[in-house]
Formats: sequence, structure tokens, C-alpha cells
Amino acid sequence: MRQWPWGSTKIRGKSLNPKTPRLGRRLHPLEIALPRDAVFRTGKVADTIDYGVVVAQLRVLLAKERFGLVESLAERIADLILEDFKSPRVKVSVAKLGVLREAKQVGVTIERSRS
Repeated sequence: MRQWPWGSTKIRGKSLNPKTPRLGRRLHPLEIALPRDAVFRTGKVADTIDYGVVVAQLRVLLAKERFGLVESLAERIADLILEDFKSPRVKVSVAKLGVLREAKQVGVTIERSRS
């Protein structure tokens, strides 16, 4: 795993998309670089990214928008994390199960940085 200068954390959980329950059986990691390192000194949620708020915003996004491609979904999640949470970097993985008979899943992993 790449070491990011501000530290990073991962959110691993079931799919947040209620329209595709089959995705709910697969964990989709989301790795977010922290915007600053103050949290390591203070231990306060106010000095980091509140992951409960991240999950809540992802639920809202997925309820409002439709995505035909996992690539589009991953890109939109990355944009949300970079812009709304001011993370310097994010790594997003999205997968679909059962799309191909020959594979358990197909998906994409992207990494993006703030410019």
C-alpha cells in the first residue's frame, strides 16, 4: 500500500446501493487520505474526516443518481471525497458480482488526488 504523507484510513463495508442488492454481498474498500495530521495529536473527530458522515453522503448520492458503469460510480465517489471532505487523495474500488459466468466479480479501482 502506498504511504500517504497525512496518513490514511479505510472504510470497508457492504454496498450502499439499495437498487443493486447483489452488490451487498461484496466488500468494497474506500481508502481516504486524511486532510491534516492534527488527529494524531488530538484524537478528536473534529480534526479528521467523520466516516459516518462519509457513509451518509454516499447513501444520499446513490439514492439520487444512477450509474450505468462502475467506472462512473467510482469517479463520482472520488470526486465527492476530494471536494466535500477535502481529502488530498482517495482510492475507490467498486465491483459487480455475477456479471460474467467466468468471473466472480468485475470491477475497477481508481486513485485520485486533488489538483
